[in-house]
Amino acid sequence: MKSVSLRHMQHHLSDVMRHVDQGREVLVTRRRRTIARLVPMQPAAARARWPDFTARTARIKGRPLSATILAERD
Repeated sequence: MKSVSLRHMQHHLSDVMRHVDQGREVLVTRRRRTIARLVPMQPAAARARWPDFTARTARIKGRPLSATILAERD
């Protein structure tokens, strides 16, 4: 577990967050007293999946306009 001072964290936030993103805990200290603990988020077990908007749009609108025009020309 890494320990960083508040001042170091203010100046090097991206480095500290990289450690957290890699799954490590980071203790934040002020005047040698721990004031916070940064821990990585737990992965969501059942995240909602985004719907397939392209397929949904095709179902709602039907055939593409270009296909309709070509069929009408024949």
